[in-house]
Amino acid sequence: MAIGLNTYKGLGVPRYGESEMRQESSLDMLTLTHSTLTGGAYLKLRTNVSEGSTVLGQDVLLIDEDGGVQALSGSTVKMELNSSGLFQGTTKIISTEGAFIKNIVALSGATTKHVILAANAGKVHSISTAAATSVFVHLPSSGDLTAGEEYEFISNTTAADLFHFMILGANTAGEIQGHLDTTNVVATTGAVTHLTSGALWLKFKVISTVGPIWAMQNLMAVGSVDTTNSYFTMGAGTTA
Repeated sequence: MAIGLNTYKGLGVPRYGESEMRQESSLDMLTLTHSTLTGGAYLKLRTNVSEGSTVLGQDVLLIDEDGGVQALSGSTVKMELNSSGLFQGTTKIISTEGAFIKNIVALSGATTKHVILAANAGKVHSISTAAATSVFVHLPSSGDLTAGEEYEFISNTTAADLFHFMILGANTAGEIQGHLDTTNVVATTGAVTHLTSGALWLKFKVISTVGPIWAMQNLMAVGSVDTTNSYFTMGAGTTA
């Protein structure tokens, strides 16, 4: 777009009070030209502490020198949209091609108990193959869950009966539902585990936050029948 060059008697934007700019042509209403000698932002929005206070409030929105738009909480960048994609903090979640990027969360084999945060929804959890003893993965309880959220887990273990998945805490109403063999087995206060060695790829989806109720899917299934007995089997597990 063409740059507008008009001023009102040489004046700029008022420092105090409210104002309005009305477009009168097809030219750009306001153009901010950055200097190559400085690193300041194009635009910053912030709150004020109270009416008439000279104390500066928190930054809430910033357009940086590269044109990136940042949503902030104080000095912390919560979200940023720039020429490289959409970021949550410093983690890219959408590429410039519009593809959603699943973040990998490594679960160390040296730890026998992993409590999965509700905030990890949509992420892939990689369970270390170095684990020599049973690993217990605790899915989030009702707290901050939302129906439809899902959590993925991958591994390639050389041992059987090693990874156990259960709901965090003593959930007497919580359920993990999934097809074991040819029947639909519900694990209420228990857990589910893999019974064979080899590659593992599981997805747990929140069906209901009441309980909560989880649905388990084996993503390694093959053939025309969706079954958990392809490549590895699932069965009743051990809680811890």
